[in-house]
Amino acid sequence: MPKKDAAEKLFKSTLVHQCSHCLSVYDEKTGEPANGFLAGTLFKNLPPHYCCELCEAPKEDFVPIDSSKLLLQTV
Repeated sequence: MPKKDAAEKLFKSTLVHQCSHCLSVYDEKTGEPANGFLAGTLFKNLPPHYCCELCEAPKEDFVPIDSSKLLLQTV
């Protein structure tokens, strides 16, 4: 069953936060180092003035979503 284990690791669900306007994603695992938010920075710990780096929507317009539903590819 090694193939099943590999598939489970590939599609393991994690919670990310998605902008409800442009659908960009804030992932706590990677953060936004270019904006001063290091990997591991929890979404709840982002400052109140945090906004989407793409469309500038406010923090409250992000929704938590299971990353496995996004069909993201690792780069």
